[in-house]
Amino acid sequence: MTAGRVTAADVTAGRARSLPLRALLRVVDALAAAMLAADLVVVAASVIARFVFDAPLDWADDVARGLLVALSFFGAAGAMARDESLGVRFFVDRLPAALRRAVDALVAVLVAGIAGTIAVHAIGMGVLTVGQTTGSGLPLEWTFYPMGGGAACMAVFALVHVARLRLRDVALAVVVLAALAGGAWLLGEHAPSTGALMFWSFALALAGGMPIGFALALSALMFVWNDGSLPGAIFAQQMARGIDNFVLLAIPFFLLTGALMEASGISVRLIALLERLVGRLRGGLNVVMVLSMVVFSGMSGSKMADVAAVGSVLVPAARRDGQNPGRRWRCSPPPRSWRRPFRPAST
Repeated sequence: MTAGRVTAADVTAGRARSLPLRALLRVVDALAAAMLAADLVVVAASVIARFVFDAPLDWADDVARGLLVALSFFGAAGAMARDESLGVRFFVDRLPAALRRAVDALVAVLVAGIAGTIAVHAIGMGVLTVGQTTGSGLPLEWTFYPMGGGAACMAVFALVHVARLRLRDVALAVVVLAALAGGAWLLGEHAPSTGALMFWSFALALAGGMPIGFALALSALMFVWNDGSLPGAIFAQQMARGIDNFVLLAIPFFLLTGALMEASGISVRLIALLERLVGRLRGGLNVVMVLSMVVFSGMSGSKMADVAAVGSVLVPAARRDGQNPGRRWRCSPPPRSWRRPFRPAST
């Protein structure tokens, strides 16, 4: 390729390199969709069997929670591939361009490392639990192997993003991380306390624009690495236990409700009603979003339900309004649509 000129051969080569990634993303999306459908079916069947036929399914809770764990990680991999991981860009977007690129490269390398660490520990935990069973008799490793597979897909998509960055910025990020690790090793017993490391790693990662989930994972890994007495498999076990919660099984149903509201047009009419009340204010869609959360929280009484249902309705509306709420790696300031009244699409 000549300088400043892109040939047809370069475009063809770029498409050939992206074909495996697109195929992997299709597989990830298909697995996530299948797990979501299976989770809905299992939970619905469990509820019907328990309350209608008075014959509870002993295995249903374990299967549903295992599917939710796997769904969370494969869904996160799909979000990673589309740059839709949620993070705080307020501070990073106000940095000079060169420093912003360096911070983005540092965060990208850390995200790839964290995703790879989760995959290794999850698969290791699956190996350790071979032969163990859940309360209903299902193999316990069935929870950790899909978790490791989803984390491995996240690591692949994160590495692809790292490869798209400038080599100089990536090299600088690796040098900075190596220097920090070497400094912590040299300090030894004089290193900061575990609590201080967890707090500052989370705060700096969040301010640097790292996705919130990875910032939390980095803080937890700081505890595991600095303590030294805990095996890494405990990290994967605690991550699975954080998701393996019966209450969280309601989230797929709220997502389904939000999708049905979006498909049937109910959401558009609801947003139009709220827009008539507050849409003329500065940043109309954001005010509508807050008001929607207030209204929905009064009906559901669950923060998780609010985020699932309202988010699935208002994110498409934000995109129709010209906003792009999912661009995690973007270095540009917020769109102008944030500063103008919202006008919903006509039905």
